[in-house]
Amino acid sequence: MVILRPPEIMHLAAAYTLTFEAAACESLPADVRRRTYTVSIEESDPFVPGFFRGALGGADFYPGYNALSVTVGQDRGLLMVFSWYSFQPMARGSPHL
Repeated sequence: MVILRPPEIMHLAAAYTLTFEAAACESLPADVRRRTYTVSIEESDPFVPGFFRGALGGADFYPGYNALSVTVGQDRGLLMVFSWYSFQPMARGSPHL
């Protein structure tokens, strides 16, 4: 008999501060290389552990470009910042991305 147990998954639903820094872009002024935002992360689907979505705040974002997705496992995570609208051309079958 084999008994499978789900792995322990990090639970990230909370409010955070997220900072992006372009450390390798020394030609840019320091105040342009670093951006800090608020982010509110929640579970994407309670039946699918390890998948979260978030909304960035603290700036004037182009509509739809304040979304992020986080996928986590036992000891790692993957953060993706993107727009849901960027996937629409693919959904419509457009060759232009």
